[in-house]
Amino acid sequence: MPGKHASNVRMKHKYLDWLKQADGKDEKTLDKVAAALTEFEKAVGGKDFKQFHRGWGERFKAHLAKSRNKRTKKPLSPSTVDTTLAYVKGFVKWLADQPGYKSRITYSDAAYFNNSRKGGRVAHARRPVPYPSMEQALQAFQAMPEGDKYQRRDKACLPSLC
Repeated sequence: MPGKHASNVRMKHKYLDWLKQADGKDEKTLDKVAAALTEFEKAVGGKDFKQFHRGWGERFKAHLAKSRNKRTKKPLSPSTVDTTLAYVKGFVKWLADQPGYKSRITYSDAAYFNNSRKGGRVAHARRPVPYPSMEQALQAFQAMPEGDKYQRRDKACLPSLC
């Protein structure tokens, strides 16, 4: 990535401070937002945010589609892509309200950072939670030890399946 623009660094710092102080975000969230903004800067070639163009949203989505998880080397999960886009979209909305950027960025420009509907559905899909069958639960309850009074108490507190 080419050299960092001082104005970009300042605006990212102001945004992170605003998230912490005004929006009450946690430190872990701030770290994730900062990482998303760094990826965004990398995707647009380190250009100054004052040169914003709505095509940057498409470029950023393409960048995320090509990106890989650093640990597993697999493509980014749909939920990671969705969250990263949401973080950058929030930043663009905030930036549109800042002096010096109002004439260059509009709130509607942030819509270019929306995930596709299909991508959003995949990212927020509920996975079935496996649970034991009644027979497996009964077997586990019957196998519980009854050696001392505490173990007998624990076994007695279970539903009357035995």
